[in-house]
This record gives sequence, C-alpha cells and structure tokens, in this order.
Amino acid sequence: MAVSPTTCFGPNAEMSILETNQYLRSELEKCKQNFRDLTEKFLTSKATAYSLANHLQKYKCEECKDLIKSVLEEELQFQFLQGSGKEVPLWEVYKYCLKWGSPSW
Repeated sequence: MAVSPTTCFGPNAEMSILETNQYLRSELEKCKQNFRDLTEKFLTSKATAYSLANHLQKYKCEECKDLIKSVLEEELQFQFLQGSGKEVPLWEVYKYCLKWGSPSW
C-alpha cells in the first residue's frame, strides 16, 4: 500500500517537492540550452580554424606549416558521434548547423 507524501510530511512538503522538481527541470533545460550553444560555438571555431588552415595551405606559408598540419590532421581525426550511431566528420556537422540550425542531441 502506497503512502502519499502528504500523509508522511504534511501538505507543505508535497508542494515543496513539486516546486523543487519544477525548479530542477527548469535548470536542466537551461543547462541543455547552454550546452547546445557552447557546442555550436565550438563547432564554429573548429570549422573556422579548418577553413583558415586550408587558406594558409594554398599560400604555402612555411612559417605556418606545422600549425596548418596539426589543424588539418586534428580535423581528420575528430569525428562527432550523432544520435544515429553514425560517425560524421566535424565539417559535415558544421555545414548541417549552418543550414538547419543546431542539432538536438
């Protein structure tokens, strides 16, 4: 036989639990949105670095050779795992974000 929270702790305790639950759900949504925003900024930064490295590579900048190599190699190694279980290159995820907005993970 289940006992309601009102019986054990009084009517104020039940309201407090509901308010706490609502507050925590609200905070979770804020955190999820912050995560999506930061992920989008991260993807934008990575794609920008990749694009700049490609441009520098065209100019055969000897001073930047090591930097270009590290950025382009990192880009090839970094893959983003989407909900579908499929690995997608970061650049493709970035293009998706530009076209359709941030994916919901």
